[in-house]
Amino acid sequence: MFDIDVVYELVRQGYNKFAKVKIGIVHTFSDSISNFIKKQTRRIRDYAYYKKLGLRKYPWSSINKKNLLKFTIYTVLVIPLLIQVIKGFTKKSDVAWLFHILACWLTLITYTKNYLKLRWLIFDKT
Repeated sequence: MFDIDVVYELVRQGYNKFAKVKIGIVHTFSDSISNFIKKQTRRIRDYAYYKKLGLRKYPWSSINKKNLLKFTIYTVLVIPLLIQVIKGFTKKSDVAWLFHILACWLTLITYTKNYLKLRWLIFDKT
């Protein structure tokens, strides 16, 4: 089960109330750059795999493609990322903001590489 699919299904079934627990959650996404890349790779591969099986409920294909284009342009131009880092660091002075630019580049490269690889595998069935 994917948490986003569960919530999507509940909303689709008419449930519209939720509870928020007042407990802080510490979420360590990854402890190294190599683990970050591995997780991003797994994320895009899992997306393709479960999409192929038809097991995902959330309508990912309806997501605004403009946001993907915006992410790509912001990443390539770098200046918008710097502005995001400055704004974010101003609001919450956390050293994690220093990883933001690298994380965006690693995500763009990893997703692009794996997307192209998966497309090649899907269409290279001759």
